[in-house]
Amino acid sequence: MRILCVLPQFPLDPTSGAVRTVHNTCRLLADRGHAVHVLATTAADSTTIPLDHEKLINDAGGRFRLDESDPYAPIYRFNLHNVEHTVAKVMSRDQESWAYTHNHIIDRHFDRLLDALDPTHLYTFGGRPWELARADRARARGIPAVFHILNLSYEHEAFFAHTDAALM
Repeated sequence: MRILCVLPQFPLDPTSGAVRTVHNTCRLLADRGHAVHVLATTAADSTTIPLDHEKLINDAGGRFRLDESDPYAPIYRFNLHNVEHTVAKVMSRDQESWAYTHNHIIDRHFDRLLDALDPTHLYTFGGRPWELARADRARARGIPAVFHILNLSYEHEAFFAHTDAALM
């Protein structure tokens, strides 16, 4: 399988059990021979604990390249445990506020990666309108969207209108 995973925040965020769980699942899928690419941002669950993104990448064993050619945001590119990463360096640490000001950056990279990677599956979590819209765009291309259920906030059936499968 070729899997595109979209995360609303930094994949190595030590303050988020949810994002770490999804990221670890990506690693397990890559260990089983699947091609996995993560698209994420530098936003975090905690707005009070500053994250040193470059140190977290290096400490995890990754070697990053900071691509500053994007006119909207620098992009960290790195491979960690056979998982490719494209991470937009957004100015706000808070994922709620960056979404309103920087969401177009992720959308543009999302569409580019759909074209470049031709994924067989989209893997994601999060039920915000822009996250559900990305799942709908992937599904319109025939790419099944797999939603990771991480807590009981997603018990409402509306979340499943945008997905083809769920991991629990």
